[in-house]
Amino acid sequence: MPMISKQKQQRAAAHVSHFEATNDVNVEFCVVLGSHASGTAHEDSDVDMLSVHSEARKASYCTLTDRRDRLEVTYEDGEFEIESWSVQNLLSLLSESNEMALQVLQTPIVIRNSMLRLRLKSYMVENHSLLKLYHSYRSKAKNNYKQYIESGQRQTVKKNTFVLIAALKAAYMRRVG
Repeated sequence: MPMISKQKQQRAAAHVSHFEATNDVNVEFCVVLGSHASGTAHEDSDVDMLSVHSEARKASYCTLTDRRDRLEVTYEDGEFEIESWSVQNLLSLLSESNEMALQVLQTPIVIRNSMLRLRLKSYMVENHSLLKLYHSYRSKAKNNYKQYIESGQRQTVKKNTFVLIAALKAAYMRRVG
């Protein structure tokens, strides 16, 4: 069962606030992914978070560079990791029915929620493309197979599981789509 302790949730929320301040962004929402969200976390598992951000007013008016579509930071010697996507990046991924973007809307552990996330979640339930999702899973299965099995790396249950899960999801999407 997906879960994260109250203490870790509080520490995660503090890291999100720090991330927001140090990167001059507004975090629209933040969720937990990975082993904690899938219910497979163990005592030593890190907390993988994905946030969606918009540029803070000051940053968006005062920069000559492109917007930052993706940011990453690690806290507490790797115990907490935040990957952050711009709102525009998330919308682009959702338009392609990207598996990871859909997972961000569906994950059961939410550190910071917003109406944006709730509305997108509701919209995507009705409007995602099963065909695009099938191709996303198929591509992921193929890439994972090449990376973890064909490459000659030492085999592990976790690596084989990544390949198998993506392949099974692709097969399911093909069957129902």
